[in-house]
Parts: sequence; C-alpha cells; structure tokens
Amino acid sequence: MIMKREILGCLTDDDWKVLLENARQVSYGKGDIILEEGSKMRAIFVLDRGYASIESSDRGRGIRLNQIGPGEIFGEVSFLEEEGASASVIAEEDAQVKIIDETQLQSLLNSVPGLSARFYQSLALTLAQRLRRLSDRISAAQSQAQETEKGYQVPRIGNISESQVPNSLVAVLDNFRSELLQVERQLKARKMAPSEGRDRVVKSCDLLLEEFAKQIAGEALVDRGWDDLLSFRDTTQLEAGIGDYVFREAFPLLMRSATIACCHSRGRSYANDYLIGEIIEDDDPAGDGWLGPHVDAWFLSRPFCQAYRHGRRLLRKTIAAAAQSRSSRVRVTSLARGNAREMFRLLDRTRDAELYATCIDSSPEALAFNARRAQELRLTSRVTVLQGDIRALVEGRDRLALPPQNVIYGLDLCDRWEDDRVLSLLEWTYDRLAAGGTAVFTNFKPNLPDRLLLKHVLNWQQHERTEGDWRTLCDRSRFGAAAVQFKTEETGWLLLAIVSKS
Repeated sequence: MIMKREILGCLTDDDWKVLLENARQVSYGKGDIILEEGSKMRAIFVLDRGYASIESSDRGRGIRLNQIGPGEIFGEVSFLEEEGASASVIAEEDAQVKIIDETQLQSLLNSVPGLSARFYQSLALTLAQRLRRLSDRISAAQSQAQETEKGYQVPRIGNISESQVPNSLVAVLDNFRSELLQVERQLKARKMAPSEGRDRVVKSCDLLLEEFAKQIAGEALVDRGWDDLLSFRDTTQLEAGIGDYVFREAFPLLMRSATIACCHSRGRSYANDYLIGEIIEDDDPAGDGWLGPHVDAWFLSRPFCQAYRHGRRLLRKTIAAAAQSRSSRVRVTSLARGNAREMFRLLDRTRDAELYATCIDSSPEALAFNARRAQELRLTSRVTVLQGDIRALVEGRDRLALPPQNVIYGLDLCDRWEDDRVLSLLEWTYDRLAAGGTAVFTNFKPNLPDRLLLKHVLNWQQHERTEGDWRTLCDRSRFGAAAVQFKTEETGWLLLAIVSKS
C-alpha cells in the first residue's frame, strides 16, 4: 500500500508497517457507507483502494463536500474528540479500507517505543494542514467574491462628456424607447397583433445594437475623441462612456425580459449559473407586462443564446463519441457547469452504458439542483455532485482526489478567465486525465455580435479567443499544440477546443 507522504507524515515506514499489520481490511461496494455521520465508532480509517466522498447532512443529501483517494485517512477527528463522526464517508466505487480500531491502536501506542509521540504529532500536523486548506478555501471564496463584485459594480458616469455621445446614437435610443412604449400601449389596448408587436420589438432592438456597434468601432472612437480636445479620452474610456449611456437609457426596457433580468442579477458568475442555463436552454420567452415576452424572444434569438444552445448539443455529441470509443467504464467530469443538463441528458439516454459523471461546482444552489435532478432521473448511482471551487483547485489552493478521468469539460470558464488562469486549468486537467483522455472547453470567438450587449448591459467581461490563441495556450501546456482540435457549432461563434492527452 502506498501512503501519501503528507498523511501522518511523522510516522516512519516501520510505524506504518506495524499499524497496517494490525488493521482489519474491509471491502465496500459503490454507494456503501463506510463511516456514517454521527457514528461513535473510534478508529483510524485508511483508504487502501478506490475513492470515497465526504457528505454532511447540513449541506443536503447527495452533495459531496470532498473526495479522497488511496492512501488517505479519515476518522481521526472523532477519534480525538470522542464525538460522533461529523460527516459520512461513502464509497464512490468498489473500495478497500484498513481499519485500526481504538483498542488495537492504544495497545500499539503503549507498546512500540516512540510511536505514541510520532502518532499524535502526525495527527496534529494533519489537522493543521486541513485547517490551513480550509482557511485558504475561505480566503479564496472571499477573494473571488470581491473580485467579481469589483467587476460587477462598474461606474456608470464620468467616462465621457455629454457632447461626446454621438447624435445618431441619441436619436436611435430615443426612437427605441418611443417605439417600444408605443408597441406596449397598442398591445395592451388590443390594437396590435402579438406577432406584429414582436417584429417591431426585434427590429428596434436590432437597430439599437447595430448603431451601438457602429459608434464604438475603432475609427469612430478615435474621431469621437478628437471632436472635443478639451475632454479627450482614450478609446477604451470612450467605449465605456458610450456603453454607460446606452445602459442608462435602454436598461429599464431591456430588463422587462425575464432572461436579461436573470442574466444581469445572477450573472456575476457568467453564464454557467444553473438558472441562467435552464432559462436559455428552455428557450421559452417570458417577461414583465405586455412588452417583456417580446424583448425576451429577441434576446433568446440572438447569436449568443443560439450558440449557447447549439454548443451544448455539440458538446453532448462530443462526449458521447469519446465514451463510445471505450469498452470499459467511462468517467466524465463537468467543471462549474451549473445545471449540467447536457450531462444528464446523455446519462438518461445511455442507461445501459458504463458511464459515470462527476459534477464539480462551488455554488450550493447548483449542487442542490443537480442532486435533485439526479434523484428525479434515478441516476444517483452514476452521478457524484461534488463541492469545489474550480479556480482554487486549478491554482493549487484547494484539492480533491479524482480517479483518472476519460473526459473533463468546462463551459463558460474560459470566456471569463485570462490566459494565465486558462493555462493553469489546462495543467490541472492534464494531471487528472487518463492516458488517451479528452478535455473539452468552450470559448466565444472575437467580434461576437452580442459582445456589447454582454459587456455593457449584463456586465460580463469576456476573453474571446481564436483557434490560434488556443493553439498557443496548448503549446505552453503539457498537452502541446498538436493535441488540440476544434469544432464550431451552427452559428459559427462558439468554439469547442478539444484537447487529447497522449
């Protein structure tokens, strides 16, 4: 048995040999409870083979707090405190555990010279390491919240002078407001058919985005800056100022859309929020009053939402193809995917396949949502819902044990992460893929028609990338540039980077 060196690290090889020779070995099947929350059993458990998850009742049934692998120990806290186990430990696959009961352990501690001191010193160090990781996890969560909040609460005034707002954009916004309000009045008075109202809303919204894009094009911004030399701003500040103006003038009407309102209020985590994913994928327009459903229909028909839906279907086919190429058990992990609908559909349609999924997310809401869906679809034996902050994991500030995976995928992560963090993601993924495994990441291409809407109305900061950008990133990683291939969904705007580990 290979022990992790950081586990009870003060023990010598001879110490471990004595302890394990006096342990009893117990086998568990997938889903068996190895140690139940509240159990008064006092023992040290060593996971000899397989993987196990930690689950606490206060987080909700089916939500795993962590996952451990071969060579790791558990049960040491209740052993020291003489209290019931604080969480349950559940076998995620067939597992073997060596159990050193209290009576046998105390006998060894009393009879083997120096073992007692080394054992308790090791326990103290192990618990200190866990406390440090917990502190790092809390600090990372606070840092992420502050970083997101800072990016979310952008200033909406002061970037440009009023004279620098293009007259044509002012006119289009005036027409946008008056047209939509007129449509609303006529719909309410039953003087306009819903189909005509929707057509007029779509046309007005499209015209607004077209004019907005025209006025922030590179040359237009340069010309705008030189129009008023006394209040000159660089092009970045000019775009932000024009975006602020559009936000202030159009936001009240755009927020009538249920999807836009949801994206704006919940989108601090970008489009991987589970509820945003559900609404966009359902594609069922809704909103406030007579106008809301028509604004919603417009947004749901935009390239961003279409690419979002098409991309999930293409991803599901890509995962299915990777799974079908293997004859044995296939493990797939989803990273911060929110609702993970594509995974559940694939599992539901392949009930006879040896396909097992792990969904890792930091959001308690998303975890509870996926745990309920797994129960409703009777897929709990094939789905592990695991709490984990992907950013902290890829940056090495947190850890969890995963068996070698055949497929790892992340949607929307790379759109909001800078290159260095995406590179860390690639390196983390490489270490957790089995030989011949596949990683799939999505990224929007530059010049997405909805870029301005996402950036200036929804406050979503994007990092768009080309195929060349992805080849450069892969070349900097252990995958290598030759390991990446690409697919594009039907709209042509969403790129799937498919990276293979040789």
